[in-house]
Amino acid sequence: MLTKEVANQMVEQTMIRLSRNINVMDPTGLIVASGEPIRLQQLHEGAAYVGRTGETLVISEEVAGDWPGSKAGINLPLFYKDKLVAVIGITGNPGDLESVAPLVQLTCELMLHQSIVTAESEWNRKWKDDAITELWITGELSHATRERIALSHISVAGPLCCSLFRDTLGNTNTLRRKLEDFFDWPDKVIGVGVNGEVVVLTSGLSEERLKEKFKRLLGLLPTLQISVGKCVDSLEVLGESLHASQVTQANQTTPLASFSEFELTYLLHQVPELGRSQYSRTLLASLDAKALETLGALFASDLSIRGAAERLGVHRHTLSYRIQQIEELTGLHPLRFEDAASLWLALKWRDV
Repeated sequence: MLTKEVANQMVEQTMIRLSRNINVMDPTGLIVASGEPIRLQQLHEGAAYVGRTGETLVISEEVAGDWPGSKAGINLPLFYKDKLVAVIGITGNPGDLESVAPLVQLTCELMLHQSIVTAESEWNRKWKDDAITELWITGELSHATRERIALSHISVAGPLCCSLFRDTLGNTNTLRRKLEDFFDWPDKVIGVGVNGEVVVLTSGLSEERLKEKFKRLLGLLPTLQISVGKCVDSLEVLGESLHASQVTQANQTTPLASFSEFELTYLLHQVPELGRSQYSRTLLASLDAKALETLGALFASDLSIRGAAERLGVHRHTLSYRIQQIEELTGLHPLRFEDAASLWLALKWRDV
């Protein structure tokens, strides 16, 4: 927890304000930073005592010889989450230091606390970035990564969902921190994907509740583009959710969209392109542009004659005649369910 860099900062900052020599020792008493460089890496017996007992040790000139490697002064423990992580030593007449020693101790503990929190946050971000990269590239999370998630006390209760976030105006790091503020970050996997999108893994929320939450977020950050993936039951198949969010991102035309809106289109794309084009050509080869436009209007109107006629700007009798022609040319009646499904699929594949 105590790094040489942090120890040196403690010495430098404290000596500027106090004009006294400062030593920073690890819990074993080893001097890791000092205003007297010659003392570095020496054993400070007074600090070792503080490290063992957790008690402040005052050393006067008269007893300094009883503590090898020590000088007159006050040695105080530094704690982080009730654990002794370092000892700070102030050299000088103890009587002159009694009033400032507690302030030095508090200042150094705050510096130490800040450095540890920062390091923990950076480590948290790093392993989550690594997890997202792993999922992005391989389509799955390794056993080690799933264990790391469990040890981090991150909820993985289903449904689980990966969503992609992109700010059309801001940078990735700024967006990430905004999302960490919005979500309860320590309890969520928030990382950066291969293409720079911020990926958020949520748990215990249905797609409907997720979209409600994200709508509130859009109210705060209107320049966001949010792509919601597919909800899955476990980490083992989380790659499916991330892939689904990528499909959503590739197809969406609105700031907030979910995979369920494009799932059928996605499934249709799973048929090889050659098969799609052959099927489309076979069913639609005999139809001209007017017939194809008629089919498109019918399907857009849920097979309503009246709705399709209004879309096309023609009389209902004219539309009925066109439908009859389509049946004669293809052998399929656009108003019968199975025939309509075949024609719709052919038209869909023709467009893609």
